[in-house]
Amino acid sequence: MKKQMTLLQAIERVVELSKDSKMSAAFMRKAKKEIDFLAESYGISERQVVLFCICMEKGPRRVDYDDLTSYLDINKISALGFATDIDALVRRRLLRYRDVKDEDDFDVPKTEFSLLVTILCIQ
Repeated sequence: MKKQMTLLQAIERVVELSKDSKMSAAFMRKAKKEIDFLAESYGISERQVVLFCICMEKGPRRVDYDDLTSYLDINKISALGFATDIDALVRRRLLRYRDVKDEDDFDVPKTEFSLLVTILCIQ
């Protein structure tokens, strides 16, 4: 009997596969099982799953579009295309803007990060 994947395992696999992936169709196919599992668990889109996982990898610190460009190996214009997905993650309270006036910097709130890590580890 195969053991069911945990949230932590799924996030780890997405983080691992997404590095330098350019968010390509090949990457999305390779990580489909994990992305679908996380999308259903969190009630977010596939693209939002990848962005959330990258922010979790960065930890409870400031993340900006430059971090996304370097992590995914994409250009800044492509990364700016994720703005609506970042907004959706903020509305779901999975991310927050660091400064209300500056929507270029976002993070996983420290309390949310700690709570998520605790939940993920006991699962």
